[in-house]
Amino acid sequence: MNTAQVKKSLEAGELCIIKKCGKSSIWNTFGIVAEKAGAESSASKQLPMVACRQCLKCFKYISHTTGTTHLARHVEQGCSNESCKQLKLSVAN
Repeated sequence: MNTAQVKKSLEAGELCIIKKCGKSSIWNTFGIVAEKAGAESSASKQLPMVACRQCLKCFKYISHTTGTTHLARHVEQGCSNESCKQLKLSVAN
């Protein structure tokens, strides 16, 4: 599944974004993309992607390999969502 397909699935409610605990403050804006848990299971299958909680833009992410620089760049330069712009201002100060 590519990032465009994942974004469409998030918009349709077929996938969800779950909280990622980490040292970086970027995880307040991003979360791990996962399949929604069924009635018989409380666990969600995580995908190797993260999504911006504000605009749902998706990025490939593999823990301990990918890093968070490209996610921070999205907040600093690319997200057109007003909430991300506010986060950018608070990070800059």
